[in-house]
Amino acid sequence: MTEKSISVPACTRCEEHPAFGPTNLCIGCSATYNRLKRTTYDRDEAFTTAIFVANHPVRPSRRIAKILGKPEKSSSAQPVNWATQNRGMGNNTTSISPTAFETALELIPGFAICGEVTESLAKQIRQFAATEYPICIFGETGTGKELVVKALHQLGPRKGKPLIIINCASLNGDLANSELFGHKKGSFTGSVQAEDGLFIKADGGTIVFDELEELPHAAQVNLLRTLNDGEVRPVGSTTTRTVDVRVIALTKTPFAQLKSSNFREDLLYRLADLSIHISPLRERSAEIIPLTHYLLQQINKRSYVIENNTATSLVRHEWRGNVRELRSVLRRATVVAEGNLIASEHLPETFRTRLTAVK
Repeated sequence: MTEKSISVPACTRCEEHPAFGPTNLCIGCSATYNRLKRTTYDRDEAFTTAIFVANHPVRPSRRIAKILGKPEKSSSAQPVNWATQNRGMGNNTTSISPTAFETALELIPGFAICGEVTESLAKQIRQFAATEYPICIFGETGTGKELVVKALHQLGPRKGKPLIIINCASLNGDLANSELFGHKKGSFTGSVQAEDGLFIKADGGTIVFDELEELPHAAQVNLLRTLNDGEVRPVGSTTTRTVDVRVIALTKTPFAQLKSSNFREDLLYRLADLSIHISPLRERSAEIIPLTHYLLQQINKRSYVIENNTATSLVRHEWRGNVRELRSVLRRATVVAEGNLIASEHLPETFRTRLTAVK
């Protein structure tokens, strides 16, 4: 009796393991896909998912392609199979080559969509960019608030117009109104000539108040008036000038805490017509390895391999400095590493100490 040979199709994602079921995915890719659809993970599950993603080619989903407004990549494209390429390098390495995770998923240069959380954020940016309402962006230091600002500006109707970012902590309490709204000659000691304020210079574009919680109280009243009326009155002048400026505010202080402070509550509600909350990196562990991949590509356009212990340490770190801290750690690693292997000894001492303690 002759045995029948059964042809089993390969997984449509990794193109190596046998596929099963209507999804045409292998067991590993199917499990990873189901995990990536969720937004909360425990640390061990996040690590397992992240390592698998790093070793398997991942194509942009239709949802992401729709959000980006770009056509989905053709399914006939043949991704590099890094799971196969890495054979012979041992079981303690994980590929983080720039082509292993297809981060052609840039909303704008520098803003990568690495998972469900950033995908949702990108969708919100697309929606808000088309409006003219003020926006307040909440997020810890280092989460990328200025990148969100640039995306809002570049994807909106004010692209190509001025984008002025003001650090409120640098505004002098007495001269804040002059700097923001301008002044007439002789309106105060030292004003030897009239000067336009930042609102006039940003006319037609976007003005951003970084560290909103530090905005001097004297400027808050006039800012509220400008938001309501679309006019500015230079210091020492009795006339107003019409301005067309979109206002975006950035703050690391939570809304409830800012509301209970000395900040004007009416101005806070006016600035927060629309609000965006950026999650800290420690709350999106599943995105750390894809983000590591993307940042390495930005820092040094080379193929890197990361040891599993190193990947574990990256995923389990608390990242109080968020993406800014991750970028700093990776810059150091690319300098210290002599080749294309990033090992645990290339991370700062605090990482190695914590990894030893876990063991």
